[in-house]
Amino acid sequence: MNVTLAGSVSVLESSFALTVVFDKISTLPRDVGSSVDSERFMTQQAVNLHVRMYIGGESAEEKDYCSLVLFSTGSKKLSYSMKLVNHIDDKKSITRTGTSYDFKAGGYGWTFTKTEHLLDPKHGFLVHDAVTIVLQ
Repeated sequence: MNVTLAGSVSVLESSFALTVVFDKISTLPRDVGSSVDSERFMTQQAVNLHVRMYIGGESAEEKDYCSLVLFSTGSKKLSYSMKLVNHIDDKKSITRTGTSYDFKAGGYGWTFTKTEHLLDPKHGFLVHDAVTIVLQ
């Protein structure tokens, strides 16, 4: 697996949500199993997290789909939702929700959308070569 740290990732935290922006998407690896990580960030609840994006899929079975995974560096049980923001129509944003994941085993995430939809600006996920993820 090839892990790349995204060129410029911004993380904004409010009391309700964390926003992670992966920019320069056109320069990031798209091979199956290759990923890009956000910087690590600490929440107000002292949980150290980062988001990993597999633009070309995490495995051969998911090769045509973008996957997003949330990782915690410590053993923590979390419930969260992850939203891939659609900037054209928020109703087309994709949200996945899970409850009580035990992060001592690693990260948890989902397959979100076809890679071709993620990378085509007309679908609304890619704006100014950046993708926005919201965690709640």
